[in-house]
Amino acid sequence: MLEEILDKLEHAVGELETTERDLPAYEMTRASFGPADSPSGVGDGLPGRVAREMRDHFAAALAARAFEAADAATRLRNLAADVRVTDEEYAATDATVAHRFQRGF
Repeated sequence: MLEEILDKLEHAVGELETTERDLPAYEMTRASFGPADSPSGVGDGLPGRVAREMRDHFAAALAARAFEAADAATRLRNLAADVRVTDEEYAATDATVAHRFQRGF
């Protein structure tokens, strides 16, 4: 049963690590949010400023989600390590009990 839990935890860690690694690829250029008719890559004036702010907000959101994915992966990796230790301790206890039964207490 614990092996099944470990498999699921390790799969989730892998998915989160993939998410963390892939998220930066979704970042967009400044021109994606407005016309690229100035040296900054977006239009001037209010539309250009709004486009820059949207792009910056989008980039910050992507970075935050990547950080959250990395943090969740670390927590799950630590949980998997704890489950592994628990599994080993159960096995050691089972072996000790089996040995005592064989000896007749």
